[in-house]
Amino acid sequence: MLAALCPIEKSIVQLPAEAGSTLKPILSPPGGYYDQDIQLEITAPRSNAQGSVIFTVDGSVPTHTVGTVYVQPIHLNAATPTVTVIRARAILADG
Repeated sequence: MLAALCPIEKSIVQLPAEAGSTLKPILSPPGGYYDQDIQLEITAPRSNAQGSVIFTVDGSVPTHTVGTVYVQPIHLNAATPTVTVIRARAILADG
């Protein structure tokens, strides 16, 4: 999933999951303009899914070798006007 948090327009573009081993995570709050700091939470789409969520904050595609394993909310600062592109992928334990 790609979420662009930007000052001009609200947008979320969902990327397709790959065959069987990945799921689209849920971002909260969703992509859009925020005039205050936010804590972005990323959760797996199924609470019983065994695996992890990997994310990037530079727009690159998260993989097993690229990105950071999500463990806590991501702080996004509204004081710095910028576009932050976050991509996240839930990867199942068998994937």
